[in-house]
Amino acid sequence: MTLIEPAVFGAPSQTFTSTAPEVAVQVMYFAVPSSHTAPPRWIDAVDIEIKELLLLSEGWDGIAAYSVSTDAVDIARRLAAEICEAVPALRRPTVTPSINGRVVLEWHWSDRHVDFTVGRDSIEVFVEDEERCLDWEGPLADCPVDPLVVLATLN
Repeated sequence: MTLIEPAVFGAPSQTFTSTAPEVAVQVMYFAVPSSHTAPPRWIDAVDIEIKELLLLSEGWDGIAAYSVSTDAVDIARRLAAEICEAVPALRRPTVTPSINGRVVLEWHWSDRHVDFTVGRDSIEVFVEDEERCLDWEGPLADCPVDPLVVLATLN
């Protein structure tokens, strides 16, 4: 852990009047890990969006959609957090349910797309990058390119 610059907070000891009030100054030091980087602001909102998918009941699409599984939600939350940490400047994904009870995390930018479809026991990925002549869909473990590399170019 390292100490970063002190933060100085000032607060008037009384209400402002025509004369300058005395100010009590408090100096605080914050200890943070030396490798710490602040997570993007979107992770908390995305985490809530993913959890809210559990509120969808069977037939949420008006026909025959399955409710989103708790396992899929848990895995999608972990995946989003890992992606957020791995690619700090990445913009937030679109979060949607699929009719088969999965969670979809989507990033789209011009001619590049990365979509993760998270189920209770699998993660499927769709990666499209026209610049690299890449268009692939299948299990994440079999993907011929690291989706994080494509995600890193989406800004």
